[in-house]
Amino acid sequence: MKISHRFLACAALAAFPLLSAADTTVGLANSNASDKFRSILQESIATYAKTKPGVTVTAEDAKDDPAKQLAQVKAMADKKVGVLIVMPVNVVAAPVIEATRQAGVPVVYLNVRPSEPLGEGSVYVGSDETMAGRIQGDLMAKKLGGKGTIFILKGPSDHNGAIGRTKGLKAVIAGHPDMKVSGEAIGNWSRAEAQRIVADLVKKGDLPSAIVANNDEMALGAIDALSAGGAAGKVLVMGVDATPDAMKAVKEGKLTATVLQNAKGQGRAALDLALKMAAKESVPKELMVPFELVVSENIDKYMAK
Repeated sequence: MKISHRFLACAALAAFPLLSAADTTVGLANSNASDKFRSILQESIATYAKTKPGVTVTAEDAKDDPAKQLAQVKAMADKKVGVLIVMPVNVVAAPVIEATRQAGVPVVYLNVRPSEPLGEGSVYVGSDETMAGRIQGDLMAKKLGGKGTIFILKGPSDHNGAIGRTKGLKAVIAGHPDMKVSGEAIGNWSRAEAQRIVADLVKKGDLPSAIVANNDEMALGAIDALSAGGAAGKVLVMGVDATPDAMKAVKEGKLTATVLQNAKGQGRAALDLALKMAAKESVPKELMVPFELVVSENIDKYMAK
């Protein structure tokens, strides 16, 4: 997959020791390895690392606990890993940024962009989250003929993915006078939570024209609730991530569409930049991997990857 680069500035890495990328330990701090997308991210990094002689990846799972992640990052830094790849638990990552700065370890922040300035020796790899929401909104506007109601299932309020995707979606809806947001709820990326939320809508008989979720797990939870409530096929449902389960649902006609957030692309890019940073090479301050719309018409191409 083609990866687009946005060069904002070059990371200044002179303060970090010269390390050989061919003999480097990469510390990977995962925010929650049980989350489907984040587990795919971790797997993509580990698999890609096997193609790099002398490169070892050691991973930790914070289980969505910021304090635990900070302790894990400090421990890996103390063990003198060559470079860190951090998937922040949330956008408030100042303690992690400060800890890695003090330890003198270069860092690639992956998938979740900290709200604080990254500073010297840190870069970001991810995707433009607002574009995912805009892609969702554009498809729903097309499917609904520019008329209808949208219920939004959101991720955590402090996650830049949820913030950006919701913002992009609402921007598109605002451009269609006959499309309205009928409601929104935080489902915390969870299939089970989304199922409970949508089951309540079904029970009240308050079904929107479409349910648009910030990720696939919540979209699949919505489908489960609609099916259990006898409302299968009555509401358009869309997610983000293009996980295997979501693509299967698109193939079966249960899920209207999803948006590919390229975990393999992000993971490979993160490891490539991490190894360049460990070798004291110049790298872009930011690298963005584009989102892609996945629908029934092109699903076979994505399922074959």
